Amino acid sequence: MISILKKKLAQHLQLKHFLITGHSRNGFYLLLKAYNWDKESEIIIPAFTCSIIPMTIELAGNKYVPCDAEKDGLNIDPEEIKKAITKNTKAIYVVHTYGNAAKIDTICEIAKKHNLIVIEDLAHSLLYSYKGKKLGTYGDFSLLCFTKKIINFEGGAVGTNHTDIYNRMRALQLKYHSKKNFDYKDVLEKYGRIYGSYWESKFPFWIVWSSYIQYLIYMAFFHKKVFDEKQWFRVDNNKFIPSKISALITAGQLDLLKTRNKEMDYLKFKNKFKNKIQVYDKDLGEDDTPPAYYSGTIIKDNFLLKKICIPTWRNFNPVGKYPRADYLYTNYKIFSKIIMYL
Repeated sequence: MISILKKKLAQHLQLKHFLITGHSRNGFYLLLKAYNWDKESEIIIPAFTCSIIPMTIELAGNKYVPCDAEKDGLNIDPEEIKKAITKNTKAIYVVHTYGNAAKIDTICEIAKKHNLIVIEDLAHSLLYSYKGKKLGTYGDFSLLCFTKKIINFEGGAVGTNHTDIYNRMRALQLKYHSKKNFDYKDVLEKYGRIYGSYWESKFPFWIVWSSYIQYLIYMAFFHKKVFDEKQWFRVDNNKFIPSKISALITAGQLDLLKTRNKEMDYLKFKNKFKNKIQVYDKDLGEDDTPPAYYSGTIIKDNFLLKKICIPTWRNFNPVGKYPRADYLYTNYKIFSKIIMYL
């Protein structure tokens, strides 16, 4: 099943090698370990991003250096990257945030000048294009997640043309992987992950409110958060190799993942709410893929819009250090598709 998925990915992304892992974070961890950098080595990352990225870098024994977002967008600012490069910098980690392409061509030019590797995070942009070229093929490595635009309970991959590093990652994958006995918590985890996967993939109105109700029930009976971030967002030794079932689920959905099939709906969304929501797709060209989600910042105080939107990543940085990231953490929202009917 895993070999079938690898062939499918190669057809879509035209990269030589794909290492399939239990979760995307496990692939990232293997990549860092394969390079075997010392503890002073630095990886530049977006300040506005998922907290699993800095957590994985620390677990691998390296340092992360956040950079602020573009003033008119969601992604890491190339000018801020230039300022952050030091003698210890080894890599630049680029997230195409919620399907909005970063200035990846400019970032790759900066990386080449300083002899750095570029890692593209495709969690929200699998099979998307920018300037007529597939995202994930600009940099040295692409990180794929199969619980975002694909509905699944696990799965991630690292894609690359670097044969030597790929072989090192494969050897480490076998070294780190360990099987475990069945535990009822596995069932609960799979439920949570597939529920969250549907959330990330579809964002229908009912799942937004059902999640909120589950949160209230959990708080009432257990008096704590729905999940512990460090428990869920961990690099787990038994997740370095995915199940055959999850690999088959992903392979089956790849051909169905049409990135342009909602372009008209997205344009309708933009036009309908242009006076209420600011969206960040100013750099879209003729060959670019529209963003993955109906999202933006509310530019008019609107009670209803605030109630049917979902907050995005949390701020893991000191408040005030990265002003644009602070603004996005506070104001950037993902909107349920019920918004199209308002």
